[in-house]
Amino acid sequence: MNLNALDARDIRQGMKRGIGFKECLLKYGCTDSDLVYHIRRLFVTDGDDIIRQMRKISDKNQAESLRRGKRLQKQSRKLAERAAENAQVATEGVENTSNPPPMEISASPSDPLAELHAQEQSLSNTVIKLESEHKRLNGLHYECLDQMRGIQSEIEAIREALKEKGAAYEQIVQRNNRLIQDMNDISRRRSEQIIELRDIRQKIDALTVIEVFVYTNGNIETVDNRIKIVMDDTGNDELYAELIQRSDFQDLRMRDIRTLARITQIVHNSKVQIQPVFEDECLEPFFQSLTA
Repeated sequence: MNLNALDARDIRQGMKRGIGFKECLLKYGCTDSDLVYHIRRLFVTDGDDIIRQMRKISDKNQAESLRRGKRLQKQSRKLAERAAENAQVATEGVENTSNPPPMEISASPSDPLAELHAQEQSLSNTVIKLESEHKRLNGLHYECLDQMRGIQSEIEAIREALKEKGAAYEQIVQRNNRLIQDMNDISRRRSEQIIELRDIRQKIDALTVIEVFVYTNGNIETVDNRIKIVMDDTGNDELYAELIQRSDFQDLRMRDIRTLARITQIVHNSKVQIQPVFEDECLEPFFQSLTA
């Protein structure tokens, strides 16, 4: 039957007649989760309470069915024992009548009615035993059905849990993909900003002029002590060796030539513009000739 045909009135009347949760599952051929969803939809406020009551009814029916089966088995055993006793008595009677003393065998033919009664009793006992066995197997059959329904319900619950986990996993995957995309976008923008920043810094360095004071004793330092730059005079030894050979530098002291070699290389190696201020202004023209 279609589960949609089951309404709230049918459920309440069925509960009064002893129809519980498992009975509805068998009648409508639905799963545990489907029936739970249908009942909660019919009973919005007390659906869970109705489900608990129906499960209790089914448990009670199952317990009563087991007790009834045990009573039937017990009665069947008693009937079988009684029938066996009767068959034994009848068999003994038949044996007594069919086995007379030797001198009377030829005089009394066998009794066909007694043989038929014996066959009837034997077949009756067999039928009773088969019915008892059938009932026992039927009880086991219903136990298997209950176990199957229980396992099916567990499978449905596991399936629902896996479905929920799968949906949650998919959401996390999508969120992680968005994060990766955002990270890639930020990395790309960061690389662009780094290149732009380097260009701006190079422009700043190219336009920045830092004054350094050149003392007559050879010391060189920035005019503004707060500004720190690298005084890289690499190559001044080669330049010094060259200048002392030039005739236009012959009138300068060796220390002045060394100072000119150093400041010239510092200006040449610096990434920023350096404007030297000479304590001895006479050295200014010589510096200009070296950097022209």
